[in-house]
Amino acid sequence: ESHGRGVAAALMTATLDAARDRGARGAWLGVNQENARAIRFYGKHGFARVGTKHFLVGDRYEDDFVLERAL
Repeated sequence: ESHGRGVAAALMTATLDAARDRGARGAWLGVNQENARAIRFYGKHGFARVGTKHFLVGDRYEDDFVLERAL
């Protein structure tokens, strides 16, 4: 019921502000390559793809995009 009300955007802004206040110069995150909705969300918040990672979860491999944003 909170979807579309700006809660995620507010949390993202607060998180990035807190990181910047603590001296971070950038933020990195991983997102599943098939999660187009999350990729769009992160793009709206200034993240850009800088790489990929391939890792094992249980008995299957997952592929993520690695995203970065300067602060």
